[in-house]
Amino acid sequence: MSTEASYALHQELYGLYREYYHSGQVVLCDQDDFKDGTVRITEPGLYVLTEDIVFDPADGFTTDASGNPEATLLGTVETDGVILNLQGYTIRQ
Repeated sequence: MSTEASYALHQELYGLYREYYHSGQVVLCDQDDFKDGTVRITEPGLYVLTEDIVFDPADGFTTDASGNPEATLLGTVETDGVILNLQGYTIRQ
């Protein structure tokens, strides 16, 4: 990516970030949000982690006929206009 393209993308993301922040379209996400499985993001907005997220699909999630954990996703982004700010936190399995 060229420097100009990178700068333009940075400016676009910063503009969205400011718009969401000032309009209240901010969703704070913590470990409890993931306790029931996959988190579906279906609305545009700024999603901000407030702590490290540890995702264990084998811990209370569905299993196949052999008792093995089925593939489970931490989250899905199902719309445009989503910014995920990790704030230096991690998402790990």
